[in-house]
This record gives sequence, structure tokens and C-alpha cells, in this order.
Amino acid sequence: MKEKMEKTFDDVTQKVTGGSKAGAIVVAVIMIILGLLFIAWPFGTGLLMMAVATVGFVIYGIYKIVSYISAKSDERKGWDLASGIIFAIIGLLIMVETPAGMMVTFAFVLGFIAISGGINSIVASSEIRKAGEKGGGWVMTSGIINLIIGGFFLFAPFGTWLVFDYVLGIFLMVAGAAFLIESLSGGGKNRPKAA
Repeated sequence: MKEKMEKTFDDVTQKVTGGSKAGAIVVAVIMIILGLLFIAWPFGTGLLMMAVATVGFVIYGIYKIVSYISAKSDERKGWDLASGIIFAIIGLLIMVETPAGMMVTFAFVLGFIAISGGINSIVASSEIRKAGEKGGGWVMTSGIINLIIGGFFLFAPFGTWLVFDYVLGIFLMVAGAAFLIESLSGGGKNRPKAA
């Protein structure tokens, strides 16, 4: 298992950096700087993330609408068109908000998505149990976690964004530091295998 994880890490680092040690160091430093920005400037980085995600909503919505229109009539699904319109409208509505309003609206959208996913997971876990298959408990746990996270986004949008920014910042700094150490120690394909 450990060798498989190391191989996966090596594959990812090789793809990201093209096998270049200097490239790996640059990527690691960028990760550390981004992590520091998320911790030092949570409101600004949160707005930047929301802006990128909001543009993604609009692009995804337009893509779904165009896909629906360009599909053959017997292959068209009404839900594709409806979801495309919903995503495009939500994205446009978030874009016209003030920064604080943008954060709250986006938090509500994420909250509803998390709650919807949680409900789906809980329903799926009961179906898994009825079928007598294993893994229903994990699916149920995932659903409950989604419900809790969704509740936080709905009832404490600013606090949840702050916690999310700090967790992401810490993750980026730790991952960037590990990647930097890996790069400086001659990691990658030339790294000696664990005994």
C-alpha cells in the first residue's frame, strides 16, 4: 500500500513539474505562499475562491444548456436543461452581489448542495443495507457529515468560510512543505525505495 501511494505521488509530481527539480521547488513554494495567504487574508482569498467558483457555475450552466440544445431529440434530458439554467442563474445572481452578500449567498448554495448530498447518501445507505451489502455505515456517516457541514454553511456562513480558509491554508502549507522537502531531497524517480 505504501509503495502504491509513493508511486502515485511520484506520478503526480512528475506530471506537474515535468520531472524538473526546479519546477517542483517552484510548485512547493507557491503552495506554501497560497497557504499563508489563506491564513493571513481569509476574506480576500475566500472572495477569490468564490469568484472562480461562480464563474465556473456560469460556464457549467451554459455548457449544460448548449449540450441539451445540440443533443439529438431522443437523447435530450429535461434535467440537463433545468440544471444548466439553475447553475447559470445562481452564478449570475452571486456575481451581482456585494462582497459580503456574495459570501453569504455562496455559503447558502454550498449548504444546500451539502444537505442534498447528505440526504442522498443517507437514502443510499438504507438501500445498501436492505440489499445486504457492506459499506452502508460509511455511506451513512458521509451523509451525516454532509448534513452537518451544510448546516454550518446555512447558519454560520462567515464562520464556516473562516474555518474553511484556515483548514485549506494549513493543508496547503503542510503539503507544500512536504513537497519542498521531497524535491530538495532528490525525490521523485531517483528516490530510494522504502525497505
